[in-house]
Amino acid sequence: IKENDGYIHYLVLTDYLEPTKFDAYSIISKYKVNCEVQKQIWLGNTFFSKPMGNGKIITEGIPAWNYYGSTLNEIRRLESGTTEHGILKKICNFFN
Repeated sequence: IKENDGYIHYLVLTDYLEPTKFDAYSIISKYKVNCEVQKQIWLGNTFFSKPMGNGKIITEGIPAWNYYGSTLNEIRRLESGTTEHGILKKICNFFN
């Protein structure tokens, strides 16, 4: 987690019980947030062949959209009560 140009940048690690269609067992997603307006921007994903972001990098390609329905660099407000919004609140509280 780091602050840069008024945004807080952070990573989210997700492990999968079954491999994805890319044969990935984990993914690291990159985001930045503006805490003043509580909006998130999705920056990209890195897929890994093993859990916990280990193994070979399968792809660092940035898909046109993610599983939350947002597109790359789209500024979006997160719905209150969702896991994503909870993460945003904790990250913003960390810097306040």
